[in-house]
Parts: sequence; C-alpha cells; structure tokens
Amino acid sequence: MHTRPIEQPQGDWLARSYVCGYFASTAMLLVLMLAFMASLLLAGTDAGWAQRLTHNTLTVAAKNSPFTSITLHFLAGLLLAVGYGAIFHHRIKGPSWQKGLLYAAGPFLISVLIFFPLVGAGILGFKLGAGPLPLLGNAILHGAYGLTLGLTYGYLADHDTDVIHSSARKGAIGLSLGGLIGLVVAYLASHGSNTPLGINAAWFQMAGAMVGSALGCLIGVVAGQSRLADRAVLAS
Repeated sequence: MHTRPIEQPQGDWLARSYVCGYFASTAMLLVLMLAFMASLLLAGTDAGWAQRLTHNTLTVAAKNSPFTSITLHFLAGLLLAVGYGAIFHHRIKGPSWQKGLLYAAGPFLISVLIFFPLVGAGILGFKLGAGPLPLLGNAILHGAYGLTLGLTYGYLADHDTDVIHSSARKGAIGLSLGGLIGLVVAYLASHGSNTPLGINAAWFQMAGAMVGSALGCLIGVVAGQSRLADRAVLAS
C-alpha cells in the first residue's frame, strides 16, 4: 500500500510567515482606515447606512481602546499567517494570490457568522443598521489581507534562497524589537498621559510601536542581505 508523503513547509517558513503576516495585517489596517475615512465623509452628508457604519458599538469600542484593538488585530493576523505558512500554502495548487484569497475566506466567514453575532452586530452585521456595508467592508478587508499574504509569501517561497532565509529571519527579529522599542519610546514621550502633539496617549503609543516595527523590519531585511554579502566576499 502506497501512502502519499506529508508535504512540509518550505525553508524558514515560520520567519517568512511572521513577516508576511505583518505586511498583510498592515495592509488590512490601511484599507480599514481609508474605508473608515470615506464613510465619515459620507456620514457627514447622509444620516443613513454610512453614519451607522461609523457610529456603532464596534467602532466606539475600537476608539475607546485603540491599543487593545490594534494589538489584537496584529496578533490575529500573525497567527493566521503562521497557519498559512505551516499548513496551507504548500498543499494548495494555484497562483499565490488565489491561495491567499481562498485562505482569507475562512476568517471572513468566521467573522460575519460567529464574531458579529457574539458582539451584538447580528449575522452578517445586519443588526448594525448599515445594510450590506458591514458585510461588504469585511469582505474587502479580508480580501486585502489574503491577497497581500498570498503574494508576499508566494514571492518569498518562489525565491527560496539563503538571502531570503536570512532576510526573513532578521526581518522577523527586527520588527519585534523595533515594535517594542517604539512602544517604550512613545510611552516615555507621552509620560503615560500627555503627548507632544496633543494626540490621545494610547494612539500615540500605538503609532510608536507601528513605526518602530516597520523600521525594525526594514533594518532587519537589509542587515540579513548585508551579512550574506559579507560572507560571500570573505569566502571568495
């Protein structure tokens, strides 16, 4: 009896998943911010769906606890990316963008069928009184996440070299340390309550963590490439 061997994730899949999950979560957050600003503009002229989309229990909770909301957003995005790299990408056939969108369909369904009812938004978000906008917006957000995750992970997997391995590892370390350092610096700058620009302290600290993680990831990726270049010179 012949058994099919279990396929294993390729190379440094964990570091690759971590970095790509960060990019995908950031892309999802940016799309959310753009969509929210567009909804605010519409809400200013219309008291219909757009206004109820931007003024409901979910948006109020996110505004009141930005640090918690964004932290949970990135933790969920990183965990999903680890699952994608460990189980999904190397077992599903098709182009990388398609894999990412297919994978994101799972979290999307969980969100609209389970999470929404749990927080009082109703199945598919219809209890918010914003018509199909919560459902459509959720689909767009998860699409942005899945597309970014699939494309970035697929690119790194297709270029499975020592340079990619080193850059992924250094990038993963860099974004973690950078995020922590950025958070600490922002906290000290805000003195726990007041910020230099008059911004809400929690938002200021979250911004510091995000900027720090982005810079740390960039420095780590460049450092990983430079280290390999130095080794190549020494070897020659």
